[in-house]
Amino acid sequence: MVETPRTENIHKLETLSIEEAVDQTSQPRGNNDEYKHDKGDQDPKTESDTARPISTQSGSIEPVDTSGGEPASAQVTEEKVFEILSDIYDPEIPIDIVNLGLVYGVQVEDGIVNVKMTLTSPGCPTAGQMLQEAQMLIEELPGVKEAIVEVVWDPPWDPSKMSEEAKRALGYI
Repeated sequence: MVETPRTENIHKLETLSIEEAVDQTSQPRGNNDEYKHDKGDQDPKTESDTARPISTQSGSIEPVDTSGGEPASAQVTEEKVFEILSDIYDPEIPIDIVNLGLVYGVQVEDGIVNVKMTLTSPGCPTAGQMLQEAQMLIEELPGVKEAIVEVVWDPPWDPSKMSEEAKRALGYI
């Protein structure tokens, strides 16, 4: 597991690796490890392998990603990350992780996406699945160089963190 320094804008919180979250059966035991995946670890292609400059009508040159059709300079935003995370559903509860209130924060800086999220309980049996899916979907967004998804336990999740829509769907209101 590779550790990276935290950025100034993300509060230092207790975190668990995916393995710890999956194995967790009682109290959370944070060790500040991160679930981290660098796209470069699995795909030896570099930007120069998939991006080539083209001329536009205005005469400017802009690199275009020839593997996916999106401009190589496409910028990922927090809104795009939240949107893609809303496609992930907790298999035990038919509500997406954003409306469940499990996503505590998203930070995007220079193509590096940091996500702080929690689980409904420390012993969540689907933790690994949800975290891996989040990391994979974020990495598929144009402009993402790296995705870091961390499980945090502070503040603890409770039903008050759910959206009004989720509360209605689950009969809380």
